Amino acid sequence: ANRISEYLFALIGSPLLILISVGMASAVNTSFVVEYLDSLSFGAWILQFIGFLMPLVFMSLAFAFAYRFIPNTRVQFSSAIIGGIVTTIAWKLLGWVFSNFLVANSANAVIYAAFFALILLMLLLYLGWFVLLIGSSVAFYHQHPSRTRNGRKPLRLALRDQEEVTLTVAALIVQRFLDRQPPWSIDEIVDHTGINSQIVEVALSTLERIRFIAATANDPSRYLPIGDVSTLPVQQLRQRIRRMAPDPLTIRSRCPQQQAIANWLERVDTTVEQQLGETRFADLAPPERNDTDT
Repeated sequence: ANRISEYLFALIGSPLLILISVGMASAVNTSFVVEYLDSLSFGAWILQFIGFLMPLVFMSLAFAFAYRFIPNTRVQFSSAIIGGIVTTIAWKLLGWVFSNFLVANSANAVIYAAFFALILLMLLLYLGWFVLLIGSSVAFYHQHPSRTRNGRKPLRLALRDQEEVTLTVAALIVQRFLDRQPPWSIDEIVDHTGINSQIVEVALSTLERIRFIAATANDPSRYLPIGDVSTLPVQQLRQRIRRMAPDPLTIRSRCPQQQAIANWLERVDTTVEQQLGETRFADLAPPERNDTDT
């Protein structure tokens, strides 16, 4: 029901804003307003400024409402308005290019109008959607600036690196919680660690799947630990991370080689548990820096 109401608001509100911009432009051009402004020394400049600015403002608001309410995610209004402004500028530029193209090629366009009209309609349709997607991308990267450094190729890490990043993110969240400080957001973690945001997203998703952290309802979301983490051993969380699998492997019987490997892994885990099993996250906190140190 909320999604339907938001869609209807965007579909009705955006065209309404465009109609308001047209109405205000028409009102500016009425005889009363024109006569009053012409009586002023700078009236012509005011008319030109209003006629140029008002359509841009209301078109930007119309696109901003579309970017704010139509995507099935939380979009900040500041990011939506930035995307709306970029879309409006690109839309006006596209209209200027096409108007000049038609004026320059009006004779040929009349001769081949029957063939050119359909091609022009399809071209306008594709370019119009392209402009809308550009604006939505600008809004997305404005809201998530850390994603601009990612590129499009997904990153693949070694198993040890994945484990290290996930435990690092867990340690940061636990330390903030124990220090009674505001919880981390993903952008703050990325800025603090310098780790790629895609990798941090995977680590947060892993910790959420094993029910170690939970996201708050803030915008943007922040992350808090679940349960008592002050006495949780790091090795116990490490085992939960290592054994977490969306699709667990089902083995009916192990061959001798696999059974030998499984026994060796069990001995490794037992050794680590005996030597480091009592280490807590509080024990891993970095020492406070002394101002006299060089």
